Amino acid sequence: MKNKFVNKLIVPTGVVCILLAFITLHYAINPVDNQNRTVIVNIPRGTGFFHTVAILEKADLIKNKYLFYLLAISKNAQSHIKAGEYELATSLSPMDIIDKLVKGDILSYEVTIPRILR
Repeated sequence: MKNKFVNKLIVPTGVVCILLAFITLHYAINPVDNQNRTVIVNIPRGTGFFHTVAILEKADLIKNKYLFYLLAISKNAQSHIKAGEYELATSLSPMDIIDKLVKGDILSYEVTIPRILR
């Protein structure tokens, strides 16, 4: 009786979990695309995780939002994404994109204030 339970439920479940892990890993380490386009995205302060993913998806930086959700949650990143203006390349992997968002690797601008001549 126990062997039938193992064969009918546990083995297929294990196979599905291994397959899902492989697909997620493949998604996580491969670039979004090979065109190496640069995209500037703004994540406003107070933006939730799902809205952030929608912003990235609209900018064509995410191929599969469900795998991106799974990857971000597995890295415990969903509540650690920082607001700001980001310059992201499509040659980055989803894992690299998540790392930049969590680190807060935002764009910075150099501003020169001229001296006032007297």
